[in-house]
Amino acid sequence: MSALLQALRKELPEALSEIGGEILLTPRSAPDLEAAFALARTHAGRLRAPGAEARDADLAIDLRFMGRLHSVDEASRIAHVGAGMGSAELEARLRPEELSLGCLAENESLGSWIARGAPGRRPSADDAVDQVLCGAEIMLADGRLLRIRPAPRRAVGPDLLGALLGGRGRVGVALGLHLLVKARVRHTRRTYVFSTLASAESACAWARGRGVRAARLATGTCAEGGGLWAEIAMDEMEEPRLLVLESVCSGHGGTLLPAAGAPPWPSEGGGAGPSATLDALAARLDPEHILH
Repeated sequence: MSALLQALRKELPEALSEIGGEILLTPRSAPDLEAAFALARTHAGRLRAPGAEARDADLAIDLRFMGRLHSVDEASRIAHVGAGMGSAELEARLRPEELSLGCLAENESLGSWIARGAPGRRPSADDAVDQVLCGAEIMLADGRLLRIRPAPRRAVGPDLLGALLGGRGRVGVALGLHLLVKARVRHTRRTYVFSTLASAESACAWARGRGVRAARLATGTCAEGGGLWAEIAMDEMEEPRLLVLESVCSGHGGTLLPAAGAPPWPSEGGGAGPSATLDALAARLDPEHILH
């Protein structure tokens, strides 16, 4: 990385920052990042996209200076944000409009969150057509800027957004994101623990089978064995849903924990992940292995 770092210090010093004892590439604009990619190709350098796994001798990209909220379309409920914006900041900006991402996301840059598969988003078992990402502006390793216009879930064509969601930045660096937001709804949360994970998973399946339409249901391991986490909308159907959930969980040997002593929700997410298809796409888009 030394040759690349020297070149950046000479040609693009304003795009370097030392934060927490680490030197980071902190571009202020798309042309800054394009110039950095050009220098990386010239000097055989390696860059690490937000959300990517760390590699030896790479230089991390940090988009904190590219974190604006560009717009929120009320009709489509699509927020256009700079990928460097933090998830907590976006939630704070959406709150006055009674909107939310509707995810249990830790506070991190949205670009990193999407690259890691948007952990904390609603499990597909609760809503198979739920969407988080519907468009993006992506800088490829060769410096091209690819724009995917926001649109409903695509039924045909190459799923480049699918490669971006959970792809750990291997296909490029997201500079802008079009995210689906939802009406902010208050929820009641319940956590049940079971002697085994199998019991928790069985209770979850039975609850869904008996018509419990939760905002979110998740299972996972915990100190007691298995856990079932539920998030129920506080509406006219809240009480019937909670009664059915309690009946199913107690019938499977589950115990309701007080909120103060409940284990944290298991991480949800996923997305593209490692695959031969993603490997081939990354090799095609980044033959010099700047990002992967």
